[in-house]
Amino acid sequence: MEVEIKAKCDETRFEEIKNKLIELGGTKEKDKHQIDQYYNLPHEDLRGTKRYVRVRQEGEGAILAFHENVNESLTNEYETRASDNKMLETILAKFGLTKLGLIDKYREKFKLNEFEICLDRVKDIGTFVEIETDGDESNCDIKRQECIDLLNTLGLNESDLTNEFLCDIATKP
Repeated sequence: MEVEIKAKCDETRFEEIKNKLIELGGTKEKDKHQIDQYYNLPHEDLRGTKRYVRVRQEGEGAILAFHENVNESLTNEYETRASDNKMLETILAKFGLTKLGLIDKYREKFKLNEFEICLDRVKDIGTFVEIETDGDESNCDIKRQECIDLLNTLGLNESDLTNEFLCDIATKP
């Protein structure tokens, strides 16, 4: 399980945040362009449920994921790689899953101690800072506070947090 927080952030602050991460000993891992296609189940509307089915395209392959939010910070993630994105889309359609919305983002990923920090530029939606670490139900509150403490160190605060899932934003009418 992972403990994760996401904060809205003005893109003009990204350079300041990157510099602070490096100053703290963080290392940049990689830049990625990700296209996330969200799906709905044929028997249940997932919008607003804090659960989602997603296909993330990165380069030639894709990652099929089902995420289930346990609480505002803790998520169960079930993911597997697929080498053929088009075939994966065909299989999901054959099972009756329908497309809900698309998220197109550029992600800069950093590592600092046990934290993964992602700076996301999401087309037509905005910019976000995501901080995550491993955790479980027994230590979720402690791990969430550690993520918030790091957010504060980076110059953002708890009022910047959003618990809105990007898939919900992408699928709003």
